[in-house]
Amino acid sequence: MRLLHIIPILFFTLAWGTGFSQVTADISEVDFGEINRSTDRVIDITLTNSDDQPAFLLRYGFPPEYLVIMSDKTIPPGGTATLRVKFNPQLKGSVKDPVDLWFSNMDKPVHFVFEANVLYIDHSDNPACPSFNERPANCCNDEPALVEVFDRSNGKPISGARVRIIQQGTLQQTMIMDRQGGHELDAPIAYYYLIADAREYFPSDTAMYINRRNNHIRLLLDPAPRTTEVETLAVQEPEQPEAPDDVMEEVTIRIEKDDQPTTDPNPPPLPLNEDANLPESRYSRNNVVILVDVSQSMNQGGKMDLLKASVLGLSDVIRDVDNVSLITYASQSNVVIEKATGREREALQKSTRELQAGGMTAGAKGFKAAFELAMTHFIEGGNNQVIVATDGAFRAADQAKIDKLVRKYRKKGVTTSVIGIKSTSGASKILDSIAREGEGSFIYMEDFDASQQQLVEEIKSRSFKIK
Repeated sequence: MRLLHIIPILFFTLAWGTGFSQVTADISEVDFGEINRSTDRVIDITLTNSDDQPAFLLRYGFPPEYLVIMSDKTIPPGGTATLRVKFNPQLKGSVKDPVDLWFSNMDKPVHFVFEANVLYIDHSDNPACPSFNERPANCCNDEPALVEVFDRSNGKPISGARVRIIQQGTLQQTMIMDRQGGHELDAPIAYYYLIADAREYFPSDTAMYINRRNNHIRLLLDPAPRTTEVETLAVQEPEQPEAPDDVMEEVTIRIEKDDQPTTDPNPPPLPLNEDANLPESRYSRNNVVILVDVSQSMNQGGKMDLLKASVLGLSDVIRDVDNVSLITYASQSNVVIEKATGREREALQKSTRELQAGGMTAGAKGFKAAFELAMTHFIEGGNNQVIVATDGAFRAADQAKIDKLVRKYRKKGVTTSVIGIKSTSGASKILDSIAREGEGSFIYMEDFDASQQQLVEEIKSRSFKIK
């Protein structure tokens, strides 16, 4: 099959620069994971030119299985460009491809490693890399799909079951299954998180790419155990002998002042112009750095959607006096947005929805960057907090460094809380120990509805003013 390289090989008669890392990438190790029929095989990589001279792409070393485009072949000084890579495998099995990109202002290339475990190949469907005008928002025509919900125990359809369609952490639509347990869905070709639930059943979820090859979604629900009513038997109490009428006992009741409630059950009304969610009279200013794991494993099981829903929920209540920063970490750390207040709410929401997973986990670098940013915007007398969102434990080589960082910055007034997104019991124990070390909270996250308030409640508990 003839493959078209979208980026031509460029030749320039330019002098070589002397720097080593003028152009850097936010991801250097890309793991597509298991390639099956529904896998999205497209990744966006941000390239940053830190030099004071323009960086021209000279050549690249992608194998023919990769289709590549760049948003701009010239990266201006201090600017960025997006490298979009589409992987079209030709053989099954494990893949590990080193790739170098050469730029005019560097004497060493930008190095990448692309990995995958190819389980499925469709030789009839290897489309070109989607252009920047087509992806990701509203890029494609609606793709008809059939969503069905069945009882796992007997294979029968569940009429009236509810299926919610989530994208980028936001509810897109809700469907109610018909008598056959199905419902037609018309949605743009994209990656979705689906949650199914029904009365007397445990909920179930899945995350998948819906396209013409993957347009039949079947969700199986496990019946919840029914509660049985226990007959209550009347028990006759033994008769107590009556006290003689002439026996009187004087009882003195003394109420100590300290026994009275110390808190007012009806707090005074809020002052005018105070935020009802986080009134300044009751909650201190917040300086929060959210450190997000964007390694490849976070791209599975709707984990990124749960995290995005939680951050979006927090963005709705932050005040102008609060600071929220967002840092991602995989192969390296990256500051997505810094010191966003309630006035920059939309920018924080946009940055949150655009988060993408890909790469290997390198936690220690992310922790260090998060703590340094928290100290940069430290608020005296406020809630200074790093919140780490991940789905698993960290590499053994990083764990000791992380513990040391958490202890160091705890002494400086920065607490550490950890969100375990569908983390295993073993990983949750390790993450909980990190949170305890940082005098913060461990928050287990797996439910979409609950996730929208979990970060809000954590911030409230940490910033509440104790009188």
